[in-house]
Amino acid sequence: MSDHKVVGALLTAVILVVSVLTFCIVTNDSDEEGNLFRSMDYVSLGDSITSAVDGKTHRSMVSPYPCLVTKELGFGSHLNLAVGGATVSDVRPDNNVLLQMDRIPSGTDVISVLIGGNDFLAGVPLGDIDDTSQDTVYGGFNLLVKGLKDRFPQAYIFFMTQFDVPCAPGANGAGYTMYDLGEVVKTACSSNSIPVLDLYHLVDFTMETDPECDMLHPTQAFVMNNIAPKVSEFIRSNHISGQKYVALGDSITYGYEMGSRMSHPYPSLVGDRLGISDVVNLAVSGAMVSGLHPNNNTMLQLEQVPLDADMISVMIGVNDFGNNVPLGDIDDRTQDTVYGGLNLLADGLLAKCPDAFLFFMTPFPSLSMMGDNSAGYSVSDVADAVKEVCSQRGILVLDMYEVGCFTMENDPACDTIHPTERFFMKYTAPIIERFIKENYRY
Repeated sequence: MSDHKVVGALLTAVILVVSVLTFCIVTNDSDEEGNLFRSMDYVSLGDSITSAVDGKTHRSMVSPYPCLVTKELGFGSHLNLAVGGATVSDVRPDNNVLLQMDRIPSGTDVISVLIGGNDFLAGVPLGDIDDTSQDTVYGGFNLLVKGLKDRFPQAYIFFMTQFDVPCAPGANGAGYTMYDLGEVVKTACSSNSIPVLDLYHLVDFTMETDPECDMLHPTQAFVMNNIAPKVSEFIRSNHISGQKYVALGDSITYGYEMGSRMSHPYPSLVGDRLGISDVVNLAVSGAMVSGLHPNNNTMLQLEQVPLDADMISVMIGVNDFGNNVPLGDIDDRTQDTVYGGLNLLADGLLAKCPDAFLFFMTPFPSLSMMGDNSAGYSVSDVADAVKEVCSQRGILVLDMYEVGCFTMENDPACDTIHPTERFFMKYTAPIIERFIKENYRY
């Protein structure tokens, strides 16, 4: 059987499988603290690869990649409007992605699109960037991109390029390749500032990597291991870049170094690594979590936290240790002790910004004060207090005391209390970036 007949048979089977399907809604009841995805509605558009055809069974896949993404990120709901056999052109007037667009609910927050494979297999003319009709692939993508931007200006929209399929290597009958199709997607999206996940270069879909597939559709296992994780990471990383990051703390967060402020304190470095331009550093040198200094403590910083903060970090406590503020215990609710100050700060942040991604960091070890202070506790005890207070409230903690790498060997130019900017660049910013990417939720 020729390649074209194989493709035709496969497409016929797909259409039979999906002809009884309309759309599915997956609701996620996750109420994890700090999961900002839970209030977001996600809609996916596409063809049989998105609509859930399993390349092994030709039946509806148990967990297509949009459902796996919904579960991973914790979206409040997912509506899959993809239909097997769908095109971006009008080669199939009753089954193209513009019809799917008409069914997207108003108020949708996130929209993904993976389309074009069937246009490629059918040999629809590629056209050029100026096309504005559905007669060509370019025209279809131009209409779809403009339609989505105009109708859903509030939504985070992204497209994906089609990866190669084993049944159709090389150029199609119209003389272009799957690579060329991907370039059309990127060109159409670029002129409208829509991000693109380039699956063509990221997904290696072959008979060797997915031996049980039907040469056109990946199997459930392949989707789970090779496609869904890339989509989840793309959404998480690209959404983080548009967030407002607020940092609270003392001189370490402020960026004190040898008598002056460094050019790039760690919150700025973290923002740069994540693509975040809106970084608000509220830290003040000498700040405490207790009320020993009435004019310089984190409760005053709390008052300045913007209500629209998306992400908040806190690193505090080393000055309380250095000034022998009583440690107290977990039941304290005044600023007379370290525990009391931490309790008040944590409750205040949760009340003021309940939808923000909030995390605390334990203080770095103080290299000049390794033992107990005169109040009878160590910096390690402060770190334990931070973890205990946050544990009671479901707040995540990045344990910089244990994993922060702050030693004289790693930072020989430091003053034993304040890491240098060079140290922040090499160690601290990458550690925080990884923590945020692994834990951040919409």
